[in-house]
Amino acid sequence: MANAAAKKAAAARSEAVSFYQPFLIGVNLVWTLLLLLWRRSSTTTSTTTPWWEVVCWICLGGLQYYSYTNILDQASTSSAATTATTAAATSSKSKSALVGGVYLDVLGATLFIQYVGSLFWKGMYAFTLVFPIWGGYSLYTTFKGGVAPQQQQQSVSDEQEGGGNRKQRRSEQKKSKKQS
Repeated sequence: MANAAAKKAAAARSEAVSFYQPFLIGVNLVWTLLLLLWRRSSTTTSTTTPWWEVVCWICLGGLQYYSYTNILDQASTSSAATTATTAAATSSKSKSALVGGVYLDVLGATLFIQYVGSLFWKGMYAFTLVFPIWGGYSLYTTFKGGVAPQQQQQSVSDEQEGGGNRKQRRSEQKKSKKQS
């Protein structure tokens, strides 16, 4: 049984690699070409890139790599990745789950900052400062208990409800799924 789970995790990871790797390579190649064309057609006399812009590019590239590796890890460990393939096989109407979570959001934000900051508005690079703030907050919540206040309240209410209400909630959820 463990071998089957490992095979499913490896298949989910390879599926994620087959999508995200060409996507990121393509997006960054298009960005590089656009940047070269944009700089070449620029009417300014200075063709050198400021040092802070290069630092931002390196930081954004690092964040993209960080997001990519965590998306792959989440794809291999997520139960949604393994259940999505079986659900899609049983029902043609079901949609496969999008794996990535917060790392997919970080990847999208870095790509947005990269394109807009390089091609249109240099002030967009200031939004790169959001990531260290977010990382600091994540570390703070990890060491202060690891659970966000909303999740903590929900887990306390679940513990107080007991087993009888849990069965009732499950039956209600099954009924609502059948109706929709």
